[in-house]
Amino acid sequence: MNMQSNEGLPALQCTQSARLWLSSEGAITPMHYDSSTSFLCQIRGGKRMVLYSDDQLSALYPYADDHPLRCARSRIEYGSECLPAIVLLSRRRSQVNPESPDLQRFPQFRICRGYEALLREGDILLFGSKVMHYTQSLGPKTCMSITTRFE
Repeated sequence: MNMQSNEGLPALQCTQSARLWLSSEGAITPMHYDSSTSFLCQIRGGKRMVLYSDDQLSALYPYADDHPLRCARSRIEYGSECLPAIVLLSRRRSQVNPESPDLQRFPQFRICRGYEALLREGDILLFGSKVMHYTQSLGPKTCMSITTRFE
């Protein structure tokens, strides 16, 4: 393969500009999925991510269409109207806390199998759309990563 061209490789189109994420040690990002393929590069500190394949999505209990949390962000930013683009963002979130799941409320979660990734400075993680993931910043102090998304 000619490394000077992308012949034979799938064409990827950036769907989100690069974003810089800063977090303190112990910070948590609740379980959710991205709508496009995600690329994460850990610049400083460490991160622990638990990823669940998209075939487990229903057992990860995404919020229902009529759940009040689905519109919480749009009510704050856009008044009482629930905008479709914002609703789709909330729909990607899981009701389950994988660190202490309530198996009475979410019994299907028991069949889910996550994959743990421990990211250190310089590590890169690429994962597909609809892969639910839970993130914890490991420190020390301030963690820094850059993400972007592709289709």
